[in-house]
Amino acid sequence: MDIDTLINMACEKQLNGYAKEAEKLYLIAAQQGSGHAAHNLGVLDITGGKDLEPDLEKSQYWLQQSLESGFEATVASDPEWFKRTN
Repeated sequence: MDIDTLINMACEKQLNGYAKEAEKLYLIAAQQGSGHAAHNLGVLDITGGKDLEPDLEKSQYWLQQSLESGFEATVASDPEWFKRTN
């Protein structure tokens, strides 16, 4: 399964209240090198969900991975980015 599909499926799971399932999908995409998935994992680990406890240590790790991938710079420098994605 490609990274975009994994992220889209994870976003849908997260929006429907299945944070633990979303976490698994984001993790697969992040392990394949997706800074976007790493970012979403970091945010998910801050907020948690009804089936996932917040974990600030994990959040910090994944947000750092996202930063190192260059994803955070992409989002910060492109105000239209969120309009083109989920």
